[in-house]
Amino acid sequence: MTANSHKCGSTGCSIDCYCEAVQIDVFGWGDYTVFINSTASLDGYIYENNFTIFDLRRNLLSKEIINSCDEPYQFRVDRQKMNTSFIVVVTSKFRNPQDEYTIVVNGPNVVVMKHIDIPAIIRWNYTSSLNDISPLHDHHNCALLAYYYEAIEINVIQSGYYTLSSITNLDSYGYLYKDYFTSFNPEETSVNYNTDGCQDGNFKITEYLQSNTTYILIVTTHMMEKFAQGPFSVIIRGHHNITIKRTGMF
Repeated sequence: MTANSHKCGSTGCSIDCYCEAVQIDVFGWGDYTVFINSTASLDGYIYENNFTIFDLRRNLLSKEIINSCDEPYQFRVDRQKMNTSFIVVVTSKFRNPQDEYTIVVNGPNVVVMKHIDIPAIIRWNYTSSLNDISPLHDHHNCALLAYYYEAIEINVIQSGYYTLSSITNLDSYGYLYKDYFTSFNPEETSVNYNTDGCQDGNFKITEYLQSNTTYILIVTTHMMEKFAQGPFSVIIRGHHNITIKRTGMF
C-alpha cells in the first residue's frame, strides 16, 4: 500500500483508511485457502463478486485482522460457483499508507489474481436548515405531525453505489425513496432509511442507485426530537456525477 492508494470507509461516515482491492478468479471447484500476511496490523475483507468502498460491511463474506497466518481465511468453491471471482480488500488500520502485505492462495486449481482499480470518489455537499416553515410529517407511524423535514431530489446519471450521510447537531434521520415520495403512503416507494449510522446521531445510507432514476432523500429528526430545528449538511459520495436540488413539499 502507498500514499497513492484509495481510501475506504469501514465504519461510521469517514472515508479515511487507505485500501487496496485484489480480485481472485477461480476456474475450478474445490477448497481454497486465502493467506493474507503482513508485519503491520491491517484489516482484510473478502467478498464474492462485488463490494463498495463506501461501506466495507456490505456483501461481506468475512473480515480478518491481519497480523499472522495462524488462522487464514478459507473458502469453498462448489460446482455451481465455478468461474467465480472473490475480492480481497486490505485496509490500513492506523491510516498508514506504507504498510505492506502478501496474499497467497492455496487450492486444487490455478487461480488468477489481479489488482482492481478503484474509481475516484466524487463528493457533493448540500446545506440547509430545518425551521418553523419546513413541512411536517409523522415518521410513518400515523402519529402527530411533529417532525420538520426537507426533501432533496437526487438525479442519478450512471448506476453505482452511493452513500448519503448527514452532518448536524440534530439527532437526524434519513429516508430514501425512488421516483417520488408521498406523506400519505411513504412506504410505497421506500428504498432505505437510517439513523445513527454515523457518530453523534448522524445518518448514513449506502445504496446501489439505478441510472436515469430520480431519488428523494427526506432529512428529518429522530422520533424523540419533536419539532426540532437547526442547520444540517448532507454529504453524498459516489463514483459518477449526479444532480441534487431541494424539492417542494409533499
